[in-house]
Parts: sequence; structure tokens; C-alpha cells
Amino acid sequence: MLILTRKPGESIHIGGDIVVTLLGIQGAQARLGIKAPPAVDVYREEIKTRIQTENLQAEQAVLMHIDERIRQAATEPVYLTVVFKLPNAQAASALINRFPHGKYCLGTQGKVVGMTTGNAIELLAEASEIAAMSEAS
Repeated sequence: MLILTRKPGESIHIGGDIVVTLLGIQGAQARLGIKAPPAVDVYREEIKTRIQTENLQAEQAVLMHIDERIRQAATEPVYLTVVFKLPNAQAASALINRFPHGKYCLGTQGKVVGMTTGNAIELLAEASEIAAMSEAS
């Protein structure tokens, strides 16, 4: 490590295009001004450490084994859509009334968060087509 003494207003040149200037001293703190080309990243130490930690975590997530990803996914909530083909609107109303909106049902931790009537078969077919196209690409 090179150790230099500078007075306020004096500079240090690093390479041909980085200049560090001592702007002032207040108590135990020194104010530095740094001129560097846009391609050179300049970070405070704590910010650089945080960036390195985040990059390492992201890299580890990408390199994670598929079994570990599956284990993680198993702990996350899963949304399930079920489509019933019923003979008429009366039968649909009776079924919907058995699963009250916002309540737990069927002896599970599942909670009804939305219901609809109408032609859900067409919506399901559309969703299936979209899923098939995204799998193909």
C-alpha cells in the first residue's frame, strides 16, 4: 500500500485518467473528490461489499441444483384453478355456495380467493394454448 500525505486542495493522480483530491478535513473525517472516466466504477467500501455479496447470492441461486430449487418451490404458496363442468347455472350456484369466498374449505389450508361463472372452459383453453406456446419457445 502506498501511503501519501496531502493537504486540502492537493491531488493524487492514478494512471492517466483518475484524480483524487483532498477537499478538506473535519475532525476525524477527510472529504475526497474523485474524477474518473464513466467506465470506472467508484464505490464506498460498504457499497462495494454489498454489491459483491448480492452478486454472489445471485450467482449461487443460478448455480443451485434443480433438487434444491424444487425444495424451495415446495415451501411457497401454490395457486390452483379447478374447472367444473356443470349442467346449468343452478348447479353452479349450489357449488359456489359450498365454497364461500374468503373462507378455508375442503378440510385443507386452501382458501377460496376468487370465483366466477361463465364460460371458464374457453378461458382454460386459452390459458393452455398460452402455456403450450411458452413451453415451445
